[in-house]
Amino acid sequence: PAATPKAVIAKLNSEMSRVLNLADVKERLAEQGLETVGNSVEQFDAFFRAEILKYDKIIRESGARPD
Repeated sequence: PAATPKAVIAKLNSEMSRVLNLADVKERLAEQGLETVGNSVEQFDAFFRAEILKYDKIIRESGARPD
């Protein structure tokens, strides 16, 4: 949520990074064709915002409507 305290976001990011770097977790994800990418909170935010803009444009240009 937008009002989440920065300290909470930092803790979540730290713990997620720690877990995603565990050998058994990386192995399970790799078995499913997934790859972990470590990045900062700011990098994730920028990526997420760019994805929203990208898919917003695709949806608008396609004329898709929620039916």
